[in-house]
Amino acid sequence: MNDGFATCARGYVHHYRVSSSSEPESTLSCGCSELGSGSPGRGSTAGMQKLRANDFEVNFLEGWRDASQTVLIGPERPAFTPNVQIHREPLPETSVEEFFREQRAELSGLDGFRLLDHGDRLLAGQKALYHSYSWELPNQPGLRVRQLQLALVRGATLFTITSSALEQDWNQVEAGFEMTLSGFSWV
Repeated sequence: MNDGFATCARGYVHHYRVSSSSEPESTLSCGCSELGSGSPGRGSTAGMQKLRANDFEVNFLEGWRDASQTVLIGPERPAFTPNVQIHREPLPETSVEEFFREQRAELSGLDGFRLLDHGDRLLAGQKALYHSYSWELPNQPGLRVRQLQLALVRGATLFTITSSALEQDWNQVEAGFEMTLSGFSWV
């Protein structure tokens, strides 16, 4: 048995299973019982890429790019809920080191910005750059957000992982953030 995608006589694309006799195992979901030539038609998957995440997958056109984000939300808090965001984007035209320096320069414009630390560390078995900083929430006197952001490269993609919490909550959530980061791996 082989799995595949083909265009039916009505022009719809279906996932199918074929036995050694090359016949569809069951009727297609549109009601057709025969596959067409398999040439690209309405809904064709020819020229498609696939994104798999958590409990779903989706096809998207070649030439499009995956700029997906994953956001993990901690227990609800009144003013700011701890979270981890994983973002992917094409590699910048500058080096990752320069990209991070430029980012810190932009972040310094935030109210009360303080750079706490920066350097490199291992993540998923490879070198990642990081910086840790805090800043004041707008219109929230006395509330500071602390963030730890890491950047690493895989292929032609830059991944940034940002852990965020109120500075006053940081000590309570830091171990959880580190456990999340230590569980990051490539599939």
